[in-house]
Amino acid sequence: MTPTASLARIVATWLRGIPKAELHLHLEGTVSPETLVELSQRHDDERLTLAEAGRFYRYTEFHRLPVGI
Repeated sequence: MTPTASLARIVATWLRGIPKAELHLHLEGTVSPETLVELSQRHDDERLTLAEAGRFYRYTEFHRLPVGI
């Protein structure tokens, strides 16, 4: 086995062994309300208006999160 292949095998084994976390994004955190409306126009039977999409971007519950988070 070549040194490069050996190193690749060691790294692959190490990567498989370390803890993993699931990372995800919510759509409203990655696109503007206007883009969300545009997507809704193309794909939804009941299409969103800009006002309806805008409510997904109003965060009012942060004060209820536990302090340790």
